[in-house]
Amino acid sequence: MVLCSCVLSSCGSDFKTQSMYANDILKELITAIENDDNEAVEKMFSENARRSSELEDQVQEMLDYFEGEVIEYDKIKDCSGDEARSGGETEYSHITNASCEKIVTDKCTYSLSFAYYLVDANKSEKGMHRIWIGKSDDDYMIVGEKNR
Repeated sequence: MVLCSCVLSSCGSDFKTQSMYANDILKELITAIENDDNEAVEKMFSENARRSSELEDQVQEMLDYFEGEVIEYDKIKDCSGDEARSGGETEYSHITNASCEKIVTDKCTYSLSFAYYLVDANKSEKGMHRIWIGKSDDDYMIVGEKNR
């Protein structure tokens, strides 16, 4: 397993680590959750994940679970992931766990983590696979694939 210092592109201004991508994804996800935007959250999931008959309900349950307006949140500092390259091309790049330790709202404090394929050669896996969001280790929910 490789830490998020894996590079998707090593050319000049295109240099971006998995951690940088994870923070972009986090920002998009928090905005969608805060706006109670079921469709925007669902679109972040991979084509395969969107085929699940449970996804729409799971996303809605997460939106109902999340209370308040976001005051601040921690950036993702470290994440775990892996990638494979062949012939100079990235075949896949997978963030297996990107963790935001603290999202503070005017009602509650949450932790959130997710798994996301940045690059997938067959295209159907690209996107979110799982979101874990919780108020504590005993009060949490998982959206998407539970065993990935």
